[in-house]
Amino acid sequence: YSGLMLLREKLYSTGFFTVHKARVPVVSIGNLLMGGTGKTPHVISLCRFFKSKGIVPAVVTRGYGGKAGKGPLVVSDGTRIMTNPQVAGDEAFMTARCIPGVPVIAGSLRIAGAEAAIKKYGAEAIILDDGFQHMALFRDCNVALIPAVKPFGNCHVFPGGDLREPMSAMKRASCIVITGCEQADDSSVTFLRNRLHQTVPGVPVFLSRYVVKGITDADSFNSEFSHLSDIKDMQGKPIFAFCGIGSPDSFFSILRQAGFNICGSMIFMDHHRYCPDDFKEIQKRARNAGAAAVITTAKDAVKTAILPKDSQMQTDKGLIPTKVLQIEAMPDPGLFHHIWNRCMDMPRRNRENQHY
Repeated sequence: YSGLMLLREKLYSTGFFTVHKARVPVVSIGNLLMGGTGKTPHVISLCRFFKSKGIVPAVVTRGYGGKAGKGPLVVSDGTRIMTNPQVAGDEAFMTARCIPGVPVIAGSLRIAGAEAAIKKYGAEAIILDDGFQHMALFRDCNVALIPAVKPFGNCHVFPGGDLREPMSAMKRASCIVITGCEQADDSSVTFLRNRLHQTVPGVPVFLSRYVVKGITDADSFNSEFSHLSDIKDMQGKPIFAFCGIGSPDSFFSILRQAGFNICGSMIFMDHHRYCPDDFKEIQKRARNAGAAAVITTAKDAVKTAILPKDSQMQTDKGLIPTKVLQIEAMPDPGLFHHIWNRCMDMPRRNRENQHY
């Protein structure tokens, strides 16, 4: 598998496979490690940065776990969400839910997604979600995310390990971001940063951390009336946590650092599709653990909210309330400046006659 990935990279770099250029800057947010490295939170943060600069961004994503196929499937046109999590994929739907005003388009053929975003919705910048391995679309800035904890898994490439590609692929990165730095001690982050500087000399390395913004009631999470509450009322109380994400340990670590008392937990596979029986089991375990509340991630909440209320376990005591943890990726400001310089301030390529 490692050899095939190296061959594929070679075929793109030598021009055997065509690399298409868009007429607007393209920023890719991706990684080498399988599982969660915080791509979606960083995509959302970058969208907010571009909007603050008066640039209209659009997110183009594969829509993993959904039914977009080659696409393009319009998840959001920037004013309203057009589909549901089962069709769009949980991450694409969550992105659309968290950044109103930004078109989100899903499909494995990212070139078509970028074209639709530019032509139909006036996108002035394309943010490619999970695009480090997607070489068919030219990137003005190729951002690689590396988690601060277990950054390279067992250092072997799939199927023998957790890496999608060999470490040598890091040379394609325009910059590297170490994510979840609050979950590791300073010496470990410094060691990792130095190792990356040695592996890919000259490639800037930035740090990023996750900040808890508050919690939301699961019942109102997907409505326009959702209210973000402070976490103080929940701190110290026993809570039952569940998730179906690529890096569940990261979620639990964020909860503990925020002062939550985890009395029990339940882990599902990444992109898990929840059913009523899952909630019966969650409520049962939470009740047995003496939990005052159940808490989950925004990625899980977009899938759980669509289940009918009468399918959930009803008891004389009622359901234990379910909360959604709201976090935000906070990278070094230098990351955004680096992206802006590469995409907006450098002499612009002649894109007028480029085709997909």
